[in-house]
Amino acid sequence: MSKLKPIIIIVIIVVIGFFVYSYFFVNKAPVQSTGGLSQTNVAAGSGSDLTPDQSFVTQLATIDTISLKDDIFNDPVFASLVDFSRELVPQTPGRPNPFAPLGSNDANISASSSANGGVTSASATSTKTATSTKK
Repeated sequence: MSKLKPIIIIVIIVVIGFFVYSYFFVNKAPVQSTGGLSQTNVAAGSGSDLTPDQSFVTQLATIDTISLKDDIFNDPVFASLVDFSRELVPQTPGRPNPFAPLGSNDANISASSSANGGVTSASATSTKTATSTKK
C-alpha cells in the first residue's frame, strides 16, 4: 500500500493539471445560439441590393408566415387559471415642489416666492412657517 500511495497522488495531480490546462489555456470555438429561432437564407443576388423598404417588406412577409397554435386557450387547465392581479389606483407622484423643505406646503412656497420677488429660499419659507405658527 505504501508503494501505491505516491503513484495515486501523481495520477491525481496529472488529472487536475489536465483539467486546469484545458479550462484556462485551450481556446474553444464560440457557440452561436440563435435563441430558438431558425435563420432564413436570402436569395444570392438580393443581399445588399435591397432598399430599406424592400428589406422591411421581405421581413414582414417572413413574419406573416408564422402561425401560432391557439389550442391552449381551449384547454380546461388554462380555463381554470385564476387572475390574482390587483387594480392599481392612479396617484400623483411626489410633491408639488420636490426642492421645497420637508414640512412645507404649497401656501408657504407661493407666499415666500412672491415676498422675495420670485426667488424661493429656505430661510423665507421657514420664516413664513414660523410666523404662521405663532398666530
